[in-house]
Amino acid sequence: MNERHQMILNILRKEKCYVTAAELAEVLEVSKKTIYRDIQQIIDANSMPFRIIKKENFGYYLENNKKILESETTVFDYPDERRLNLLLFLLSIAPCKTSIQKISEKYIVSQSSILNDFKHIEKELMPYNLRLIRTNEGTFIKGDKLSIYRLMAVIIEKYLTQMGDPFSQYDIPDSIKKVKVKNNNLLKIKKLLHDIQVQHDLSLDQPYYLTLFCSLLSIIEKQRNKLILNEEVVFEEIDNNASIYYVCKDLVDDIEKCFSIQLKAYDIYSLYYILKAHKLNSRFLLNQDTEHYQNEQVILLANRLIARVTENSGYQFDTDDELFY
Repeated sequence: MNERHQMILNILRKEKCYVTAAELAEVLEVSKKTIYRDIQQIIDANSMPFRIIKKENFGYYLENNKKILESETTVFDYPDERRLNLLLFLLSIAPCKTSIQKISEKYIVSQSSILNDFKHIEKELMPYNLRLIRTNEGTFIKGDKLSIYRLMAVIIEKYLTQMGDPFSQYDIPDSIKKVKVKNNNLLKIKKLLHDIQVQHDLSLDQPYYLTLFCSLLSIIEKQRNKLILNEEVVFEEIDNNASIYYVCKDLVDDIEKCFSIQLKAYDIYSLYYILKAHKLNSRFLLNQDTEHYQNEQVILLANRLIARVTENSGYQFDTDDELFY
């Protein structure tokens, strides 16, 4: 698919009505014969989730071939909007790989446009010590999970602020701040998180909200694109009697129903850990029964952290105050 094919599809998508070959030819400054040839090439490719309907004396109309609602299709007005959404997609499936052809079909643009998008994306990744890697097996973002989630959270916070939410967790770079985030999954996740907080009288502060948001988006994109990783390490079994278990269970049920997917066991563990960490931290912040949580495991974890800092820095810390020096 070339650039003109992309432009034809974009026009048909935006108009949402029949457009004649003459009208397309005038906008694109080509002959009607060229439009006829281009339309036939798009139809012959047969790689898009749409079909082009031709009606005599009316022109061409773009119909969804998979009966997906129009609201499921995102139309980008500017290349920067597509690039930001593509960046978020690659972050959400990391470290899984995808092909340029699949990306081209997903965003209905030429492969040359995607390659150009990659150049812009690489610049956004650099401050976060992340890299865009292209191999024969596919393209993916390489880096530690914390950095990946950090950049994801920045983009999601940008989306939330443009929706009117008072978020101020991160400093959003100008290159992201000035671009509108368009992603239909984000609105669905936002509603899910709102409903689960109301249902369980839960108030997630910004760091945990953004972490949970990132985790949900990552799970959803990997599931919908049939990308499977090896199961991650289970640090702690789920306590079916804990109150947070019921929050997690309801959230999982809502996700599976909303997105027509079935979560893997390690996905559920991931959500459970985030929710439990929020509950524990909230307890400490509210100073409620904190002694109960000052158990041997917490002390052991703190000692291991101090030992690791000592090993990496070469300094011996004798008191807690020295850690903050």
